[in-house]
This record gives sequence, structure tokens and C-alpha cells, in this order.
Amino acid sequence: YSSNYAKIENNSSANQTINFPLKWGNVMELRPVSGDLTITSTINNNGYWTDVYGGNGKTLSIASMSGTGGLTIKKNNNNSTTVKITGTSTYTGKTYVDFGTLELQADLSSEEIIVLSGAKLIINGNDVDVQKLTINSGGTVEVLPGKSLTVNGVLTNNGILTLKSDANGTATIKTLGTVTNGNYKVEQYLASQRNW
Repeated sequence: YSSNYAKIENNSSANQTINFPLKWGNVMELRPVSGDLTITSTINNNGYWTDVYGGNGKTLSIASMSGTGGLTIKKNNNNSTTVKITGTSTYTGKTYVDFGTLELQADLSSEEIIVLSGAKLIINGNDVDVQKLTINSGGTVEVLPGKSLTVNGVLTNNGILTLKSDANGTATIKTLGTVTNGNYKVEQYLASQRNW
């Protein structure tokens, strides 16, 4: 709890792990600057925003987050950071991918995921559910081979959404709400033989 924004920052080159529960008392900054940062226990954002600033090629892994606050992956000196959410997260604020990559491996209850120009959302989980998805012009979403995405509400695509495919499987998507026209790419893996 602080009148100033608090931050957890990794300035060492080694991966640092936090394995106890966390609860915010104000806006929190998570910063994997020089090395990766892994939070293996639960985060309660307590209604406050969580901002991620990172170093180039660094990863923040979050087991799960709850609360009514949101999450933003922010641009930090053109450094591209990856945020991985590995467990089901029930926070209900919006999620902004301003820059870098958000990788979902489980369901996310966030009100809406907004992928901005130059940013990417990767779906790397089985049966990942999201509430609402907006892909801005220049933003990309990839559903990895054999993985699936369900959008329960509106899917607005002004960028590119790709369903990937390889020898192990093909990605799938299910939409339960309104879907806008946009650039959708569907890959189909073909074994090494003569195909047309």
C-alpha cells in the first residue's frame, strides 16, 4: 500500500520466482527488466491496475490473477516483453496488449482483451475462453496448432487472426457473439507429398 505506484522489478539476468500470494494496495508495476520474472502463486489486484514494463525478450509468467482491476502490457523503450498467464484468471478489468505479446494458456475472465497495432495475443491452451476480443489494425492473434479459443461475446477484428496448423493438430475457434469482418487466416498442414 503506497501513495506512489509500487513495482516489482528483476534487474538481475537470472529468472526470479515469487512463490507467495500478492495483493495490490495501489497501481502495481511488474518489470522483468534484465531477467525473467515468475509469479507462481495468486495475485489479487484488489481493484487496482497492473502495468507491465519489461526488457527486450524477457518474460513475465503469472499463475493467476483475480480482482476487478485490469492489466496492460506497456511499451518500454521499444522493448518487446512476453506476459504468460498460465492458470485460469478471474480478474474482470480490461486487458490491453499495447506492445509485446500476451500468451494465454488458460481461461481469462477479463471484460475485454484489446490487441493494439504491433502487439500480439497467442492462444496456447486447450479450450481457452475469453469474454470479448478486439484486434486493432496492425494487431495479431494466433491460435497455436491443436489449441482452441472461445470468444463468448463480440469479436472485433481489424487486424489479423490466424488459426495455425502443423503435424500435431489444427487450431480451432468458437464464437458465441457478434463477429466482424476482418482478416482471418486458416492454415491447413499438409504432409510431405504432392498436394495442390
